[in-house]
Amino acid sequence: MQKSFSSKNSSLFRTTMTSHTGYYLIQVFTTRASKLALFFLFFIAAIIGCKDNNAKEEKGKFAITGDEITDALTIEIDKDPLNDKLRFKRAERLYILKKYDECIEDLRVAITTDSMQAPYYHLLADAFLDNNLSSRALQSMQKAHALFPTRIPTLLKLSEIQLILAQYDASILTLNEIIKLDAQNAEAYFMLGTTLKAMGEKQRAINSFQTATELDSKLIDAWISMGNLYSEMGDKTALTVFRNAVTIDPKNPAALHALAYYLQNHGAEDEAISIYRKIHLIDPAYTAAYLNCGILLMEKDSTDKALELFNIMVGTDPKDWAGYHYRGLIMMEKGKIKEALADFRSSTNLNPENATGLELIKELEKK
Repeated sequence: MQKSFSSKNSSLFRTTMTSHTGYYLIQVFTTRASKLALFFLFFIAAIIGCKDNNAKEEKGKFAITGDEITDALTIEIDKDPLNDKLRFKRAERLYILKKYDECIEDLRVAITTDSMQAPYYHLLADAFLDNNLSSRALQSMQKAHALFPTRIPTLLKLSEIQLILAQYDASILTLNEIIKLDAQNAEAYFMLGTTLKAMGEKQRAINSFQTATELDSKLIDAWISMGNLYSEMGDKTALTVFRNAVTIDPKNPAALHALAYYLQNHGAEDEAISIYRKIHLIDPAYTAAYLNCGILLMEKDSTDKALELFNIMVGTDPKDWAGYHYRGLIMMEKGKIKEALADFRSSTNLNPENATGLELIKELEKK
């Protein structure tokens, strides 16, 4: 119940109140100061909590993968989440493992931390491209170009992305920038030849590839591209070009394969088989040599030898549909219906557009 004061006691109340005013004000001020201090303590704690949560969020983005290199880098990054160099190293590994989303996230952090590292944008473009985000790949390289307008590797990468996106005119303009900066740049002429080839300008492309090989005779890709164009045009100069490439780099599987494939299609099967077997020794993982050699052996009725090569091919690259398909053909020829069906099913699962394989499955299932 609320108390009332009489007039008699009112002066006493005022006196008492007056005598305690100083104490009351100090008490109020102290109370408010305490509340204010307490507010700031809560505010700081909230900020620290947010930082802790952010740090935990950064650390928690990547679980243990089982890949030793990735996991070792993750442990280091947990200690220093904004270390752009560590992020880039892990992004490189994640890209190899085809973990593109995680790779892109690492590169985002790396670029936010240090935006003046051109290789970060290059890898980001590759990750976007392989993750079916081609427009973002182009944007990444356009930003890199804006930051590093005279850096030739960046210009080459930009022209490559433009070529992939069929922006041929833009690609040529970018390559012209490089040639203005360095008229002796063989890579620029090689890319120019590649772009012109995509545009159907075969002779101009050959001229560009020729210039590239004159500037750098060890640029094997330019030799191979030039030889392929001559071959498409029915010009026997192709054979000389392919042999030149092999002479320059005798252990280059791509150069050897290009020569063997040309010989295979121009009546020199035995020499082609010999070269394919040489590739097997130089690079056992080069499956195209097993495939082509196996096909040649099948044509020569050496099915058992061909089967050995297709077995190796399937074991080396289980995701290559062609190995299963041709092995299935041999199994079918040998009357091994169950094995043939299994191979054709594997082949068509990997390549649903393998119409021949689909037809053979229907045929064999009736037996």
